[in-house]
Amino acid sequence: MTSLWERVREHPVTNTVVGYASVGIAFVQVHLWPVFSTGMVLGTVAIVAAAYEKQMIADHLFGGSHAAKRRDAEAVSNASELLDEESTIAVKRAVWHLPRSEFKHEYIARHGPELQFR
Repeated sequence: MTSLWERVREHPVTNTVVGYASVGIAFVQVHLWPVFSTGMVLGTVAIVAAAYEKQMIADHLFGGSHAAKRRDAEAVSNASELLDEESTIAVKRAVWHLPRSEFKHEYIARHGPELQFR
C-alpha cells in the first residue's frame, strides 16, 4: 500500500492536479474574498432587518414593547399622584370650611375624648 501511495505522489498527473488546485485556492483567496465579505455583510444586514420586521409585527399584534408598557405605567403613576394631591386639597378645603362646632364633633368622634380640643 505504501508503495502505491508513493507512486501516486510521484506521478506527473498528480503533481499537475495538486499544482492547479493550489493555484485555484490561491486565486479564490486573493481575488474572491471581497465577494465573500460583501455577502457576509449583506447577509447579516438581511438577518437584522428580518428580525426587526418580525419584532414590529409582534409588537403590533401582541401589544407593544417594554418601553410602551413602562410609559403606560408611568402615566398611571403620575395620574394617581395627581388624584391623591387633588383629593388632599379637596379634603383640606372641606375641613377648612367646616364650622367650629362640627369640626369639634368630628374630631372627638374620630380621635376620642382623650384628646381635648380647645
